[in-house]
Amino acid sequence: MPVPNLPLRLAVAEPAAALPTGAYGYEPKLDGWRAAVHVPAGVIQSRIGSNLSDRFPGVLESAAALGRVVLDGEIVAYRDGRLDFGALGYGEARRRREGVVIVFAAFDLLGWRGRDLRPWPYTRRRERLQAVIGAGTAGVQLMRSTLDFERARAWISEDQSAVGVEGVVAKPLQSRYPAGGGRSGWLKVRHYADIDAIVLGVTGSPTRRR
Repeated sequence: MPVPNLPLRLAVAEPAAALPTGAYGYEPKLDGWRAAVHVPAGVIQSRIGSNLSDRFPGVLESAAALGRVVLDGEIVAYRDGRLDFGALGYGEARRRREGVVIVFAAFDLLGWRGRDLRPWPYTRRRERLQAVIGAGTAGVQLMRSTLDFERARAWISEDQSAVGVEGVVAKPLQSRYPAGGGRSGWLKVRHYADIDAIVLGVTGSPTRRR
């Protein structure tokens, strides 16, 4: 089966109120730009189909060092040990000047050596992704993953949110990647901060000033 062609329709994770248990792999949900890196075509494609190649040339160069791969993941910007979503919109010169580092955190392998891997189950794709990326490169890193529910649940916290981890994505271990995009069986659980507040009500007509 040939490598996936552009444009790619990316899998979607459905919102969930609680983290599911059972036969799932868990990955942190980072605060970044969802994108696919298509090395054979020399293109970084956003979730909505835009070409981001000129914005992040270092990511494409680093991915090309891994071979003829097609990766799904998140483009993130690191500044002072945390993720800075706003810095993704900076130009390359400003990022260098302010010490912002751009990394593509890869969480799925859709194509490899001219083959379409989307029909493979998640576990098999993940194993191959780990083998392909290894220790990573300057611009491409492997997204963390765990089968441990308690470890995954710890990623949904105020401390993790403060450094740019929005929550967790849970993926069924035997799930295939949908070739047409859309529903994949993935579930995303976000961290929400509870804020104590007092709501004051005002009655009567306000006094008009002239």
